[in-house]
Amino acid sequence: MKSILNATDPDLTRFLVKHKGKLLLWDGWCDVTAVPQGTIEYYDNVVKTTFAGNAGEAQKRIRLFIAPGMGHCGRGPGPNEWDRLTPMIDWVENGKAPEFVVATHSTNGKVDNERPLCPYPKHAVYSGPQGEGNSPANWVAANFTCRSTP
Repeated sequence: MKSILNATDPDLTRFLVKHKGKLLLWDGWCDVTAVPQGTIEYYDNVVKTTFAGNAGEAQKRIRLFIAPGMGHCGRGPGPNEWDRLTPMIDWVENGKAPEFVVATHSTNGKVDNERPLCPYPKHAVYSGPQGEGNSPANWVAANFTCRSTP
């Protein structure tokens, strides 16, 4: 069934370029069922195949978000809940591509971890009060900045 169920063709020219489609991909760094490295490899192959390696052009049509500590379809100790529909609506209907989405993790109904998920290859880096990055009280989206890996 893998041959007919897996979406592995990186040539999305017809959808993303010719039809000006938009695609949001999500994965979790703790997903052991569909490991994020495969999703990253697919994304990179789409950029290479569909956009001739031009990551800037690709970002106009496709974004990949990877949640730290999130398992398969949510779950896990990291931020794993966010509005998955509104960013797509804003992008398609209003032309506003998501620069980040805010994800939360809750324990017993109380949010205990919040941070932005940044479009790959960027990731959220703690930029809050100096020396306080290990304090859960500071795990709020405003204390993180999206940055590229050097």
